[in-house]
Amino acid sequence: MHAAAVATALGASVLVVCPLGGQRGGRVRALARAAGIELEIVEIAEETRGTYTVVDDREGALIEVLEPPPALSDFEARAFEARAHAHVHAPVVITSGSLPAGLADGFHAEIARAASGACIVDASGRALVEALQVPGALATPNRDEAAEAAGTLAGELDLSALARLLRPPSWISLGADGSLFSPSADESWHLTLDAPGSSVNSVGCGDALVGGYAAGVAEGLAPVDAAALGVAAAASKLTYLNPATIDPAQTRALAGAVARQRIA
Repeated sequence: MHAAAVATALGASVLVVCPLGGQRGGRVRALARAAGIELEIVEIAEETRGTYTVVDDREGALIEVLEPPPALSDFEARAFEARAHAHVHAPVVITSGSLPAGLADGFHAEIARAASGACIVDASGRALVEALQVPGALATPNRDEAAEAAGTLAGELDLSALARLLRPPSWISLGADGSLFSPSADESWHLTLDAPGSSVNSVGCGDALVGGYAAGVAEGLAPVDAAALGVAAAASKLTYLNPATIDPAQTRALAGAVARQRIA
């Protein structure tokens, strides 16, 4: 949903297929529509989960609390899978998020295999491992998620070794150290950009990275140029408290300032 909000702010036409339930589900529906995001909703019996972030505006530290996702009944899970598969021929597909009980670990991988255009997978754990087996799907883990999927300690690897860590295409977020974008087996880029202002809340920066990239791909940008737009969106988002907020004009301007270092 956060990636969708960022892509929408950058002018992309976005549809989100999602399970929603209870009062929180109604709140999500209202917020999404206020942001101009079109929804295709699978109604579920359980309450949509809450996530909470406590931000220390003096120190910059934060605590993030994530409730477990609601379980889907067999009927709800099959309905959600059918709705999702109905849109796999969109020019750009993002499949992301923690998988609720009722969906198999291979759900994101199944969507990626079925996608006929560009596909971005934002997942972790077993779901990420399964998605990494799908040729052509862009996985977007952070450093720790990539290390877990590869069975190694990514913090001990240099950039060249990190570039070889996952099957391309992949995009490993490195926090304050930027990100490592590998669109193909013979092409890897270390992308960095200073935040345009004071850091307020890092939660949602990874989603902004994905949303900006998706918007760039939908516009027909080359992969590394679309990635630069994603990096700029993440930098803009860092200056806002809300995890789904960017300044679109600022993001466009910052994309040209993204430093690109080719990794051998």
